[in-house]
Amino acid sequence: MKKLLIVFISFSSLAACVTKHEEKKEVLDDPVLIEAEVSIKELFYAVPSPMELSTLFKKAGLQFEKSYLLSHEEMSHYHESEKMALILGVYGADLSYSSIFKRTQEAMVYMSVCKDLSENLGIGTGFNEKMVMRLESNIENKDSIISIIAASFLDMDNYLKENKQSENATLVVIGGWIEGIYLGTSMIQTSESNQEIKEVIRDQYGSLKSLIKLANSQTYTSQTQIAMLLAKLESVFKTIQPTSASSGTMQQEGELLVLKQTKIQEQEIDDTAFEEINEQIKIIRNTIIQH
Repeated sequence: MKKLLIVFISFSSLAACVTKHEEKKEVLDDPVLIEAEVSIKELFYAVPSPMELSTLFKKAGLQFEKSYLLSHEEMSHYHESEKMALILGVYGADLSYSSIFKRTQEAMVYMSVCKDLSENLGIGTGFNEKMVMRLESNIENKDSIISIIAASFLDMDNYLKENKQSENATLVVIGGWIEGIYLGTSMIQTSESNQEIKEVIRDQYGSLKSLIKLANSQTYTSQTQIAMLLAKLESVFKTIQPTSASSGTMQQEGELLVLKQTKIQEQEIDDTAFEEINEQIKIIRNTIIQH
């Protein structure tokens, strides 16, 4: 709380000030609010960052394809803070994707876009002048540039999650996760190891459920629409989840009958269900980027 220098003050004003201070302290110490804040923070960290998603997809065999990224020229169309936060998540995913594949030119472009958006939202930490100076001094070193950009994005991501900007953070996380999954589902046809990529996407079911809880915990304007779209996506995700099952047969071993367990092999992800996920992701992504 800012310190106030008061030369003349009445007793009633002082009493009012003390009362407000006590009320504010009670709010800050409210165990219900503290528990809610902790729960939201846990949900944030239950959803992988775009950098983590990009790493998983690359390990699974996903290839780089620039045409699927959102054009940096689109940034000028977004002016409302809610939309800018969603788009910051989208561009953050494109930045992460470019960085993981060491596409320096694209990464620099998306870094600049993320810097402008974060400054417009008042969350310029991570993408600041110090970072720009580090980039300039390492301009010939591709690995250093990628490392600096990645660290800057993670700084911004952590800042949002730790500094009680839950609404902006939620929108950034939603935008980033949707864009990350969109890149995976869109490029799977051009990748040889598409089954491995499908498994990465299937494993995001838990993250999706956390994302839905996050969306429902906020009161931003498009909350209802986004939450409904995510819920529809979840219903499709359920259909591709593996079922753990095993069968058993009694076998004679000496004088004993022993139950031998046989694990049933997991079936491959159904192409029809996966295509439904792909289409639903496109719908949500188009909703986010429309202007």
